[in-house]
Amino acid sequence: SGQPETGSNGKPQLSGKAMSNDDIIKLKEAGLSDELLIAKIKSAPAAYHLETEDLIALKKASISDVVIGAMIEAQGRP
Repeated sequence: SGQPETGSNGKPQLSGKAMSNDDIIKLKEAGLSDELLIAKIKSAPAAYHLETEDLIALKKASISDVVIGAMIEAQGRP
């Protein structure tokens, strides 16, 4: 059907291994676009570290503000 599976609360069901900062950096280094990174962030459980030093490291790794914003949003998911 192309639609993500939904849990009992009607939200998309997250699947797979939790994504970390290092995973995002590796995918970026592999050449994935921001759109693909955000799709992955939205579909996978989040295990990000987003303290000041972590955000600086992400920026130094050329992670865009849009992707970092998606990571912050995902980290706030229940």
